[in-house]
Amino acid sequence: MGLAILPPRLKEELKLLSDYILNDKNINHNEKIKKHAQWVQHFLPKYQNINNNNIEKILKREISQSFLEVLKNCGVFKRDQKEMRAFEKFINTLQNS
Repeated sequence: MGLAILPPRLKEELKLLSDYILNDKNINHNEKIKKHAQWVQHFLPKYQNINNNNIEKILKREISQSFLEVLKNCGVFKRDQKEMRAFEKFINTLQNS
């Protein structure tokens, strides 16, 4: 659960996103990347200074954060008390097998 294979189209989309972000273009005007507009609007305010030297690192960091959220939400056991007890019970059955 930690390995992601990103679609090949994402490489081109990230280049386009970089250009649009750096040049303050409207992402919604490009059919290939407008699906990312809400995501970009969500993370852009976190960064004071975005430039050619850091845009790739920022996009990679934000992709990682999105992927992390997916992993957090796809577990079999949720992270509340009831589910953690169920997880412990499950682990104990493995240890006693």
